Amino acid sequence: MLRLPAHESAGIGPRVLADLGVTLDRARAEVQRRVSGPAPGLTAEDAEALRTIGIDVDEIRRRVEEAFGPGALDAPVGAARRWRSPDCGSMGPVFTAEAKQALELAFRESIRLSHQYVGAEHLLLALAQAVGPAADILRGLDADPAVVRTRVLDQLGRAA
Repeated sequence: MLRLPAHESAGIGPRVLADLGVTLDRARAEVQRRVSGPAPGLTAEDAEALRTIGIDVDEIRRRVEEAFGPGALDAPVGAARRWRSPDCGSMGPVFTAEAKQALELAFRESIRLSHQYVGAEHLLLALAQAVGPAADILRGLDADPAVVRTRVLDQLGRAA
């Protein structure tokens, strides 16, 4: 039977984020704000150029979403993708380079703390590095990455 460390069931990562006012809805909205644009592959200048010849990209998006549902044109940015091999079937998720780096950093955080597992708190410590898109998103949510790291480490110390 798999047993989680005692503090893992309490959810250190989610608790720290909630204490800082970061909710799932706010985080999703911040990510969407950072990745949304007129359309995938189109810059604001492209959309303006199309508008000069009578093509309104925003109106097209509105109509597609009206017909097919919200986000119908949005490809999940950075999401894990599945691919199929003709001989082997589904090969599972293929992670982006950024996702692999985050997992590696989480593993290093776990080793640095002498833990025998990698948990959500290690991933949050990795994502709260001073540079990178995850830290930028935390800042956009008014959750200073340095404060996030300090609070996670403090909670881990209390759980020990």
